[in-house]
Amino acid sequence: MFSVNQYFSGHGLGKELHLWPIIGYARGDGSNVVLKSGMVFTVEPIIMELGHEHYVKEDGWTAVSKDGGRCAQHEEAILVTDQGPVVLTSH
Repeated sequence: MFSVNQYFSGHGLGKELHLWPIIGYARGDGSNVVLKSGMVFTVEPIIMELGHEHYVKEDGWTAVSKDGGRCAQHEEAILVTDQGPVVLTSH
């Protein structure tokens, strides 16, 4: 069984690490965003082997699954242009 973590999500990129808008599961702070030319954001799904719940370790940064399942995260940065989206992190 696999699930998607519902807490962490994509976000805007700029001078700080995580900015508005929140991209993914709506948490009330970005679900009605209109994307405009010049905006840069990430899409970063986290697939979890068992349940979707997590906890953050004492270091305040490392997140792990509550049930001991493995998880994988992938991130892409996307630029919105007048001609359409451009994936900045394409491989």
